Amino acid sequence: MTSSISSLEAAVSRFAQNCNATSSFLLKLFWENNDGRFLASINDHISNSGTAANIAVLDSSFNPPHACHKAYLELITRRPLVPLSRVLDHQTSETDNSGGDSPLRVDGKLILLSSANCDKKPSGASLVQRLGMMEILGKELVVDGDGSSSVATGLCNAPRFVDKAIVLYRFFSRIPFAEDRVPNGPTTKVVLYFMMGWDTLIRLFDPKYYDAFPEDLEPFFSYGGRIVYARRGGFDDSDVSDFLAKRIPMEFQKYIFEIELPRELAAISSTRAREEAGVLGRSKEYEAMVPKSIRDFISSQQIYKKV
Repeated sequence: MTSSISSLEAAVSRFAQNCNATSSFLLKLFWENNDGRFLASINDHISNSGTAANIAVLDSSFNPPHACHKAYLELITRRPLVPLSRVLDHQTSETDNSGGDSPLRVDGKLILLSSANCDKKPSGASLVQRLGMMEILGKELVVDGDGSSSVATGLCNAPRFVDKAIVLYRFFSRIPFAEDRVPNGPTTKVVLYFMMGWDTLIRLFDPKYYDAFPEDLEPFFSYGGRIVYARRGGFDDSDVSDFLAKRIPMEFQKYIFEIELPRELAAISSTRAREEAGVLGRSKEYEAMVPKSIRDFISSQQIYKKV
């Protein structure tokens, strides 16, 4: 059963008070599957293997969560991740780029929302309602056969991806992982695979978000950040190729991977889902875009209802 709105409101209020009381960025986990074993399963991996844990992070506005969000979280462990170097090589040569890449081993999946998005002002669903929908999305993953992965939802107050990588790294570093018990344990306890759409990738490498670019982005990668992006509908292939080759600094390219989404999902956006959610009678397109359990929550909360 999804957490009650009142309990989420109380938890968000406490989180806001903690944020106001400190100048540091904070992270709070709100829901975990496997009886709260999200952190324990990550700890188990590091303890047993002596290697860093891989955490898939889906950071979005979740206004609302939709089928493309769900696909990212499912396909990260099912489809090959193609290194950017191979993508660029394929664009400039006849080399066969189809083999040699594998799906990622993931030790935990984090569905993350920021209360301080540096671009988007709050509108539509409230912060509490979004956390409720994120919890439903997490449970959808478990019900649909992804129960082997530990899944959690979280809220942070970091606006930029570089800030999010640092707060996540520090959050996990406070947990007594394998370094305390295993000789020669990993220096980096976690590797954070941030999944993002094409428009988000463009913003990440936009110099306007930094005082000094690319220097200010470097901590994102040094604190364990990696990028898994997918091409989305509405972007010309030649523009995509030009951006990949010219706008991403060479020193960061080894940390970036491409994953392929089904064509019918690549064009889905939260904007379109909100528009369809507000239409009386709701269309078949809306049913395909948003999982039923989330549609039911939207209806019960009367989110996006047109006046």
